[in-house]
Amino acid sequence: MTQTQMGVAFALVLITGMGWYSKISDQQRQVKRYQQEVAEAADFEKRGLYQKAGENYKEALGIKKEEAIYEKMMDAYEKAYEEKEDRYKEYMEAAEMAQAAYPENPHFALAISRLYIQKNDYANAFYFLDKAKKAGSKDKTFQKEYRKMLYSFKTLYGDYNSYYPLSNGFYGVKNKEGAGYIPADGESSNSLKQEFVGPIGEKGYRLLRKDGKTILMDKNEVTQGVFSNKNPEDIGYYAEDRIPIKEEGEYSYYNALGDRLFGGFSEASRFQKGKAVVKKAKRVFFIDAEGKEVELKYTVKDEKGKAKKDENGKKIEKERKFEAVQINPDYSFIAQGCILAKEDGAYHIYNENWEQISDFSAEEVDGIGKDGIFAFSKKGKWGFANLKGEVVLEPKYKAAKSFSEGLAGVMEDDYWGFINLKGEMVITPQFFGVDYFNKKGVCIVETTPEVYQFIKRNIVKKEIFTEDSKDASKEEKGKEKETKPEETTEAETEPMTEAATEAPTEGTEAASEAPAEGGEAAQEAAPEAPAEGGETAAPAPPEGGEAPPAEGGAPAAG
Repeated sequence: MTQTQMGVAFALVLITGMGWYSKISDQQRQVKRYQQEVAEAADFEKRGLYQKAGENYKEALGIKKEEAIYEKMMDAYEKAYEEKEDRYKEYMEAAEMAQAAYPENPHFALAISRLYIQKNDYANAFYFLDKAKKAGSKDKTFQKEYRKMLYSFKTLYGDYNSYYPLSNGFYGVKNKEGAGYIPADGESSNSLKQEFVGPIGEKGYRLLRKDGKTILMDKNEVTQGVFSNKNPEDIGYYAEDRIPIKEEGEYSYYNALGDRLFGGFSEASRFQKGKAVVKKAKRVFFIDAEGKEVELKYTVKDEKGKAKKDENGKKIEKERKFEAVQINPDYSFIAQGCILAKEDGAYHIYNENWEQISDFSAEEVDGIGKDGIFAFSKKGKWGFANLKGEVVLEPKYKAAKSFSEGLAGVMEDDYWGFINLKGEMVITPQFFGVDYFNKKGVCIVETTPEVYQFIKRNIVKKEIFTEDSKDASKEEKGKEKETKPEETTEAETEPMTEAATEAPTEGTEAASEAPAEGGEAAQEAAPEAPAEGGETAAPAPPEGGEAPPAEGGAPAAG
């Protein structure tokens, strides 16, 4: 190696060494500065200078990111915010910065969530909690707050004396002001202008009294028929050109023009697939569109599910004689291909061919909702089953409503609350009666005796509603279910109407037990939807004395 080459090599080594020295010196300066920022921040905190402490911690995090320092920064900004609320923006920025760096940290998620709640922004508040949950946060306090947020609700402005359950996107309501319709979201700024209204049926048809006339109006507010009925006791659901109306204690069916076709029934349902279920002289039976009784025949099958035949090779058929047929929350008697009906003193599940599904039996049942998990009672206690007849939640409640949008009303200690699909009480018992939650997160509840209000969940997210269902099915997977026949006894709750009860009119008790949710989308042209939007604090249970018990699992309007 020549002297020149040696000189070049030495120069390179020197330059490299100086570079490393410079880098090490730089790192040392950064470490020193980091330590200084943290030390100054801690000193500011001791002096009560929380805003300055937060700023120093933020500077330190610009040098080196550590979760512990993020925690200290958040504590400093929180204390600064508690002193002066105009520091909301700085606290929010710090919270978002911390949550972005450590999304699974429960402290950061809770802090940012609470800040959004203070602005009534529940969507963003829940978004960050949900983000932390998905990132794997398992802190118990966080889990509790997550659940509290998920099932939180507000009480909407307006109260009513009676109501018709949700059908085709609207509730029918009545108070001292008058009657009218409230959309599925529970909010409206219109007044109640009608004398009475009925549920909204097929094609948006609904019966109402307006300007001294009883008319059947369609979704475009075109009058389809004029009726002679001036003050009906109950109005049913219009379907298949038939609508049941109750006057002087009896139901009659009318067509869309207002012509009376046939009647004399103590109870009457809507028409569905050419049939309606009615009650007359204590006997429950089905009729066709002409009012004639229909025989319900089914094919007798062997243990392998094959049709049995007589000696002539003809299929053996038998007739069903039901003692009661349960009406569902959407006014139907067939839901998801199933019918709940009472035969030989017990309720069973039947298909549309009138064949019994499984060996399920119960003393009483509530109607089938969209979730397909209905309430039933045995030995005076209410539980839940699916449409295969498998028990999902064992009977233990004083009364219960079927599941709708992942929640079911249950009664404990004379008040109604709501459970999720795991059987966990997620809305504390505090109501005198409850209906069913719809897909917009709205439910009508009895807040004081014979006073009904709408409550609305702050978090309305379909995938959240079904989350508990998925979790519950995972837990049950692999477990064998056995439904043992039990001796039936009279339920503690008041017996349900056997075919179809009357829907409420003003001052009646039926309103509290009327089931909800037809669950369809709102009509294209809304009826005059009353009530002003707004909110109040969620009602607390009344203090002192016993609340009058609400009936469990009552059926729907005729």
